[in-house]
Amino acid sequence: LSQALDGQPATRWSSQARQQPGMWFEIDLNEVRPVSGLVLDTAASPNDYPRGYKVRLSTDRTNWTEVARSDQNSRSLDVSFTPQSARYIVIEQTGRSDAWWWSIHGITVRE
Repeated sequence: LSQALDGQPATRWSSQARQQPGMWFEIDLNEVRPVSGLVLDTAASPNDYPRGYKVRLSTDRTNWTEVARSDQNSRSLDVSFTPQSARYIVIEQTGRSDAWWWSIHGITVRE
């Protein structure tokens, strides 16, 4: 987890398994704050981008709101949505790849 949030593009978080629906990655912002989008950097692992995703937000890890979903097949993931208060962000894989892992080299959360 820390490799996706360390600001170093040469490091990464990886699923270490082929992509399948239900894989997820959670970000704890450590406090409730406004969130209006996020950018996932997968550039250094050009085939390890999500084959589909949904983004959910929560202030308490109990009640979740889905704010974005896509079946796009794109190496760059830049998601914008109506600003909402959140402490936790979950990015869930909804697609599948029989050949590639899911890797994240960096994440930018927009307020």
